[in-house]
Amino acid sequence: MRRIFILSFAVTLALVVLVSCRCQQIVGGVDKFYHTLPINGVDREFIVDLPLGYDCANDYPVVVAFHGLAQNNERAWNLWGWKEKGETEQVITVYPQGLSYTFGPNQTSKTKWDDGELSDPANPADLNPAAQVIADDVAFVRTMIAFIKLGYSTDPNKFYATGFSNGGGFVWRLAIEAGDIFQAFAPCSGILSYTGVAPIAYRPVYFSGGDSESFVVDNNNGVPLNLDAAEITAFMQDIHDIELDALQIQDIFTVVTENTEKVIIEWNQPIDPPQTHFYKLIMWSDTEHVYPSMLNSFRNPNLHHLVDEYWEFFDSL
Repeated sequence: MRRIFILSFAVTLALVVLVSCRCQQIVGGVDKFYHTLPINGVDREFIVDLPLGYDCANDYPVVVAFHGLAQNNERAWNLWGWKEKGETEQVITVYPQGLSYTFGPNQTSKTKWDDGELSDPANPADLNPAAQVIADDVAFVRTMIAFIKLGYSTDPNKFYATGFSNGGGFVWRLAIEAGDIFQAFAPCSGILSYTGVAPIAYRPVYFSGGDSESFVVDNNNGVPLNLDAAEITAFMQDIHDIELDALQIQDIFTVVTENTEKVIIEWNQPIDPPQTHFYKLIMWSDTEHVYPSMLNSFRNPNLHHLVDEYWEFFDSL
């Protein structure tokens, strides 16, 4: 796959128009584009990957994938399976890059999205020094989406967000703050830590986890969860109390699938009946802390492929 770097000097919508008034096309086989946008004086980077056969005459769905803590966007592009799904389903996929901060007494540098912890004055993320300037990741995402809508041929009603671990937690934050630009959210192995704010718009959320996640075994006497809906919902109750309250969905669930590979559970009764959004959970067998993909057996020996499940979810809306 060929790629090209594009430096885009844009911080406001007007400037974005100037640099992106023409639809980007695949020329000479180049379908992977690197962009940089200065946001509040900080250069923010992201990758846009186009499906082969991309045509500016068509409007494409867009999936934005947020990498995990201490990871980068190239890892998500390479291992999660979204670029391959983009080819088969004619989807534009986008991979933003988080910024690095220092943590703990050893001043360890790690990339991290602000899922609510980084900008929390109580410093639960253990920033060191705590006075580090925290970038506005939500502002970055909003400017990035505006740029993509102007520079690429997209369907504005089909933008979706997914992310892993800390990136999944950030997707939860976007579910609260960016329901006006995304139509659905799919966090993997990252929970909601950004509370006390009502969502801009209520959208469907689909959460994925593994039966052997670290947070599972650490709180379950060191053993994985059984793939049993009653046991899973009981174990996840404290987490779901927060998430369902934020989404304003009643804690009444339906078991959709229950077998040796996975369990899928759905909560589909909003507290406000005119609302139609819902919350789903999928728990995978023999899976640790990872974005499950057939391209990556690490912590995923059965090669579960989350992209298939998440694309079916997005595409059904």
